[in-house]
Amino acid sequence: MIALALGLIVGVGTALMLGKLKDRAHEITLALYTPVFTYLIADGFYGGQRILEEQLGGGMIGLQTFLALLATIAYAQFRGRKSLTIDEYLSTSALFWVMLGTGIALSSSALPALALPGLMLYAIIVLLSERDPLGWLKAGPCSGEPGELAKSLGFECLADRESLSVYRIKRHLVLGGRVLSDFPRWRELVKCLAELPEAGKTLRAFGYALNLLPIPVGIAMGEGMFTALVLTGLVLPLYFVGPIIAVKRTKANIQEGCRGVMEEYREFFRKNRKREKLDVVID
Repeated sequence: MIALALGLIVGVGTALMLGKLKDRAHEITLALYTPVFTYLIADGFYGGQRILEEQLGGGMIGLQTFLALLATIAYAQFRGRKSLTIDEYLSTSALFWVMLGTGIALSSSALPALALPGLMLYAIIVLLSERDPLGWLKAGPCSGEPGELAKSLGFECLADRESLSVYRIKRHLVLGGRVLSDFPRWRELVKCLAELPEAGKTLRAFGYALNLLPIPVGIAMGEGMFTALVLTGLVLPLYFVGPIIAVKRTKANIQEGCRGVMEEYREFFRKNRKREKLDVVID
């Protein structure tokens, strides 16, 4: 299990250091790549030693990658709990799902039998996420007028002090503090957000299934450095597809009377945001 140990040292160790230098979102983002590091290290140990790999059942690369994935999930859940701002939450959680599918794909490329437990693991995490979709979010109940407005609209309201994002997750309106303090038309924005139809089960299922696309790709390609390169290359497209679909759906369902305030909010967001490496803003 040398590759597993080294992968955890590289992934989790550097993530902890980055967290101290930057913030928790950067820490979790880097930690999510731990299965990739483990796969590459394991492939270096076993990939060129076919006789040894066959004697070990051909599964050491896949097994150690899968164990690294389990460790990464535990680490992310522990470190991510109630730690992300409203601005950080959507991008970091989106990357989590993409990297979860990628980790299963990497382990399955070396040992296809791991696809089944990987899918079972994915299903369990989906069920837990549906029960508590805001577990990583560091935000408190809205007080004063925002809370009263949300309640009158039939929603619970969460807010922080510094974020610029606003979104709706099930029956929660999630409102960045800077929107409430600096955006004059925030009341209209909240009402328009509440009027948007909730994402149905079919759309949510499609989003979850999309992140499993790397698994058949990995199994078809088999173990190797090129497989790791291809699967890692799929991360960015998959990361952006979900938000693109969500934004397109939102724009299609905005009522005519809300288009003006939505456009004004978009300009407010662009003017005030600090661009990060994996931020998503889609017109």
